[in-house]
Order: sequence, then C-alpha cells, then structure tokens
Amino acid sequence: MRFVIRRFLLTMAAAAWMAAPVHGHHLWAVKTDGGYVVARGVAPEELHPYDPGRVTQFWAFSPDGRKISPDNVARIDEQKQVRFAVSEPVSLVAVSCDWGYRVNTTRGKKLMSREKAEEAGLRVVSAFFSTQYAKVWLQDGPWVNTPVGMKFEIVPLENPQEVPSGGELSVRLLFDGRPTKEISVFSEKGEEWKTDREGVGRIKLAGKGFHLLMARHQVPVRDDPNKDYHLYTTFFIFEVE
Repeated sequence: MRFVIRRFLLTMAAAAWMAAPVHGHHLWAVKTDGGYVVARGVAPEELHPYDPGRVTQFWAFSPDGRKISPDNVARIDEQKQVRFAVSEPVSLVAVSCDWGYRVNTTRGKKLMSREKAEEAGLRVVSAFFSTQYAKVWLQDGPWVNTPVGMKFEIVPLENPQEVPSGGELSVRLLFDGRPTKEISVFSEKGEEWKTDREGVGRIKLAGKGFHLLMARHQVPVRDDPNKDYHLYTTFFIFEVE
C-alpha cells in the first residue's frame, strides 16, 4: 500500500511540474552596455537575484562561425548576478547553471535536499537536482543551426527569421549529442509539441517579437540518496524582426 501511495504521489508531482512549463524560472542572457548579464527569472523582463556561483559555463560565438576564445571573455561575479564582457562581436551566447537540490513535498516544492527537508519535518514526495542550459540568438550567423555542445540543447533546423508569421520552425532536441524522442517542447505561450523519433519538433511561430522555446528531461538517479532524478531544462531564446 505504501508503494502504491508513493507511486501515486510521484505521478501527481510530475504531472503538476510539467503542467505549467512556462511558469517558474527561465534562464537567458541580456545584452547590456557592459556585456551580457546571465538572467534568471521570467523572460524577457522579470529578473530575479541568484547566487553567482550557480553559473557554471558561458560560451560566446562570433557571426563568422567561430567559438570566441575564453581569453576574450571576462567573467564578473556581482553580488546577485554574473556578467560577461566579450571583446568582439557576438552572434549567439550560451550558458549553463546548476541550481542544486530540490524536493517536491506535500507542502509544495522546496529549495533544499531530501536530508534537510526531512530534518525540517517535511514529507518528501520526490527529490531532484536541477540543471539549466540556455542559448540566446543575438544576430545572424551559422551557430543558429549548429549544436554548441551543451548536454541538453534545442537546435533550430532553419533560420527563425525566414519563417513566415504563423509558420512552423523545425527544431531538433539533443541530449548528450543524440536526438531525443517523445520530449515536449514548449513555447513562451505554453503551446506544446512533442519530438519525433529523429528528435524533431515543429513549433508554430506567432509572429514578430520575443520567442522562448523550452524543454525538460528527467533522468533517473539510483546512487544518490538526495535525488530520485536529475532534471535538465534547456531554453532557446530569440527575436523575430
């Protein structure tokens, strides 16, 4: 009976987590006079503070197809955010963050490990570790259609600027460099498309302006008592002129 109840709670927690994918925290980057600020919050304008140590990697790519040398990228850890200064033109930036342990409890999601939650007297339904990746396309260049090597990545198969309003943008979802099937890709409006056996999903673009695509992938974990799974989230952010 306990197993049946736990399985039911895990199912309900997963359903609730996936039911509102555009809510919660997004990850992206904002171009500023001083470079690029790694942003966490609700894209495109609601920025929330975070621990700069959570930002694990940052890549910048040039309009002529080069990955910009780390020697030309300076990291500035500020009090509640991270900024990167890049000394040459940029076509696309990518970033990864480890947000750490979380638990789903009968009192909602908490930002703590299973051990800490149980010490606090909470009933843990499931425990996980959260990692996010994001790519922000800033100007035309070959990197819009090229994988940059993130563990979990959305790769457009055509130039979003060339998709007519109301048309479909084809994207491929990669995990560990391999196409990932039957994963939902969501737009900023909460619309959902599933990838096929080739990892391809077709997303309808609702016109000009800001666009955000996102996907989540849960990988079961058996060797860590503080997590039942590792939750990977990936974003692709761009504007259609």
